[in-house]
Amino acid sequence: MESKRRNMLHSELAERLPEFPEYKSGLAERLPEFPEYKSGLAERLPEFPEYKSELAERLPEFPEYKSELAERLPEFPEYKSGLAERLPELPEFKSELAERHAELPEC
Repeated sequence: MESKRRNMLHSELAERLPEFPEYKSGLAERLPEFPEYKSGLAERLPEFPEYKSELAERLPEFPEYKSELAERLPEFPEYKSGLAERLPELPEFKSELAERHAELPEC
């Protein structure tokens, strides 16, 4: 049942991608330059619109950021699509993101 819920959530996220085409790539490239943002990364994302791209694509290179992003993502729905788009390619992130989104009804 949990798996079915996650699959439904993943499908919903993927379907919403066209709503957020501008959030697809960039932030991850600069992450090593800003280690001080590790703990509050998702919180600070809206302050840095220039880093909108390539986050999901580069996530496997930065596993230490996975939990923070998954926890804070529901607070920033405008960043959901880039991650959702890459979930099939990044199965290690699918579960945690789905669990976090399922916590909020609007997700």
